[in-house]
Amino acid sequence: MAKNVDVVRIGSCTVGPFAIVPRLLGPEETISADRMEIHAGGVTANNFTQIVRLGAYTGWLGLIGGDENGLIIQKAFT
Repeated sequence: MAKNVDVVRIGSCTVGPFAIVPRLLGPEETISADRMEIHAGGVTANNFTQIVRLGAYTGWLGLIGGDENGLIIQKAFT
């Protein structure tokens, strides 16, 4: 059964690398990352995360590629 949608957006969702560091850096400081992770995000996806946490149902209009990045985005939406 389909749910009613409270908010619909048209926009981009992206995939990007995140460097995981052991602590926050100070001014002019450099540090080595412990590891790198790949996460889905982008303005639309980040906005939806907050809207869903507030209890609303969301809908998204856009295209997702059939490549590895597209699969990461689909998994994050699920």
